[in-house]
Amino acid sequence: LPFTRSEIEKYTIANNISWREDDSNSSKKYFRNKIRHEVIPILQELNPSVLETFTKHVSFLKSEKKVLDEHFENVKQKVTFYEDGIFKIDIKELKKYSEYKAYLYSFLRGYSFTEWYDIEMLLEAQSGKLVCSNSHRLIKDRDFLLLKENELNLQHNKVEIGVNDVKISNPIHLSFEHVHKVNSSTKKNIYVNAELLVYPLQLRKKQEGDYFFPFGMKGKKKVSKYFKDEKMSLIEKEECWLLCDANDTIIWIVGRRADDRFSIKESANKILNIKLN
Repeated sequence: LPFTRSEIEKYTIANNISWREDDSNSSKKYFRNKIRHEVIPILQELNPSVLETFTKHVSFLKSEKKVLDEHFENVKQKVTFYEDGIFKIDIKELKKYSEYKAYLYSFLRGYSFTEWYDIEMLLEAQSGKLVCSNSHRLIKDRDFLLLKENELNLQHNKVEIGVNDVKISNPIHLSFEHVHKVNSSTKKNIYVNAELLVYPLQLRKKQEGDYFFPFGMKGKKKVSKYFKDEKMSLIEKEECWLLCDANDTIIWIVGRRADDRFSIKESANKILNIKLN
């Protein structure tokens, strides 16, 4: 504060203002009071104006902090960005600064991390390595560090979709519509042979040993191999959903690749259009 206790007391007396003295103020079991009652009196003996000097230095430090904060923010805009809701740090750009570790600390200090040495080691680690805090994960992905908020583990959760369902909104938005003709398919809009579907359909995350027959290709492929070939980050893999039928046969790696086994052939009489909204 820019004034002392004695100045406050003089002001209250001069203006006839009453106050209540907190009993804890006299107790030395609190750290703040040990400083107040034992340390400061000794400092005042050595330098009677110590509190005034301290207040001035605090003011200077606050001004310097504002300058530093502005500088850190300018650097942050050059080396970080958001993509699909994920905070990314460009490692190559970051390392152009001689004190890059200080900038890294500045960018991440509000996310409960404590293992700062491990975070520094991430810069040289192989892709997939990560450091966790109570609230976030920092993941090395090629030339970037990805910051992601921790979420509930949905690895084993499944959402069932009935034959009469026309849409779902959790955990993602999908719509289902029976149509009479096929238009252009995209990564977010596919057409499948509804006669081949076994209900209920299920929406789930990847499991060990999953495979599918990528549309437009011959033969089957492990989903893990597909993820690798697509150079998907750990976060992208975790957030990817698979649409399967009741036999656990993959229909669609949602938003990425359909399975050729359910594609529309000349003999298809029932066509289902599935959209990722």
